[in-house]
Amino acid sequence: MQKKENKELDVAIELFNSELEKLRDEKKVQDIVRKAEREKASAVQELKEAESNPELSDEEKETAKDKWIEADKNLKQLLAGENEADTEARDGDSDPPDIIDEPDVLGCGVSLEDMQETAKEDKQDSDQEVIEDASGDAGEVPDTEQEPS
Repeated sequence: MQKKENKELDVAIELFNSELEKLRDEKKVQDIVRKAEREKASAVQELKEAESNPELSDEEKETAKDKWIEADKNLKQLLAGENEADTEARDGDSDPPDIIDEPDVLGCGVSLEDMQETAKEDKQDSDQEVIEDASGDAGEVPDTEQEPS
């Protein structure tokens, strides 16, 4: 019985870890995009200040403009890269999805047949316990390994 519970626990842990990894990856992407957005906003502010300041030379104004153009270009590339990856995933241009008819459906080392067999055995065990309780054997102490006290 302990082995069955371990398999189920392993499956649950594997699923949890894969979802956690997806969330971490999404957060990393969002952080990178936010950083690029902040850099662009900063460059825009510097450009506005440079254009409104008559004391700055044309070269300094051009430098601020180049910085803004570079920040804008970087942000657009990040957003385009994200969108391309999403589009590829939907269109199937990227890696094909895993085929579910393989024995190891969940990718955790437990085949579908083993999972079904475990479920059947668990159901049979619980049904047998109900039958024993109904027949009056409930007063007997189950045979378990106990250490003497």
